[in-house]
Amino acid sequence: MPSTKINPPDFPPNFVSSPRTPSADADVHISPVLLSAFLRYIQWSLKRHFHRVHLANGGEPPQFAPEHPLIVYLNHASWWDPLLMLWLGARLYPGRRQYGPMDAAQLERYPFFKRLGVFGVRQGGSMSARSFLRHSESLLSREGSMLWLTPQGRFADIRERPVRFAPGLAHLATRLPHAIFIPLAFEYTFGQERHPEIFIRFGSAQKGNALGTDVLSSRATLEQSMEINQDALRDAVCLRAPDLFTTLLTGRGGASVPYDLWRRFKASISGKSVNLNHGNL
Repeated sequence: MPSTKINPPDFPPNFVSSPRTPSADADVHISPVLLSAFLRYIQWSLKRHFHRVHLANGGEPPQFAPEHPLIVYLNHASWWDPLLMLWLGARLYPGRRQYGPMDAAQLERYPFFKRLGVFGVRQGGSMSARSFLRHSESLLSREGSMLWLTPQGRFADIRERPVRFAPGLAHLATRLPHAIFIPLAFEYTFGQERHPEIFIRFGSAQKGNALGTDVLSSRATLEQSMEINQDALRDAVCLRAPDLFTTLLTGRGGASVPYDLWRRFKASISGKSVNLNHGNL
């Protein structure tokens, strides 16, 4: 599968662009049949490769009326992020249409992503920035839409400080004052099981017009909100207390195939059930 980073472009320092009326060339057609099939594949993959997916209690996804477009921005922690975002969108925001940008050259190589809500953006320069804004505004003008972005523009661990964003996200905040901006933190980690676990946490939602009066102040507020949410997830994962998380998906448990087969064999002889998990989280 190709890299499907969903980064806003890095705007030139002196970039200025007035809001434009959404245009038809930003149209993205989502195929319900293809999306449904791909979501089943994602769920199968998550169960196969991970022990569990955990949602932090107190960090649940904020819900808003459909007339408010949502923009979820997150740290790009792993190759799995785009798949997890599609799965989370369908699971936690089932009434929303999900969109995200992708490098246009990559999208031309893998055009089926266009049917999953992905739109192409050329990398570099003011034309790329304008294209990103035009597509984003057009898609978010549709009731019930949401956009996923990784504004650091690269893979980034939740412990990295300070958090620094490319300015594209802040430009959206100044142009979409009624949109809701939601920070999201991912962490992938090994614990007591053979397979890794995924921990996620949503932060406090803010309207675009509450983030700042200009691009610089909006950018600083967005970065601070991400740091606060990442700190909260980091601390919860370190404690590993079961009551701090809700399990969204359970996948594989156990230590190794030979040992698990032996435990199953002993359980079948005694007539008892067997729990292959080692921990309680």
